[in-house]
Amino acid sequence: MTCADLGDCCGQKLTAYGRNAMVEVIAKHHTDKHPKELEKVLQKTNMKDPVAWAATMKPKWDAAPDQ
Repeated sequence: MTCADLGDCCGQKLTAYGRNAMVEVIAKHHTDKHPKELEKVLQKTNMKDPVAWAATMKPKWDAAPDQ
């Protein structure tokens, strides 16, 4: 999956084994690459309702090919 697939702004490919690992990868990517946008992204997505965000992302994770 790319950063943009997960609701952010760049096309960097992000990979992990499982959703929990992907959440860690996403968090590190945002912190390292998009620090200015991080607060906006968190407010827009998982900080307001992490359960709803995870439910929205689940079909995308499930559909992503294994790498």
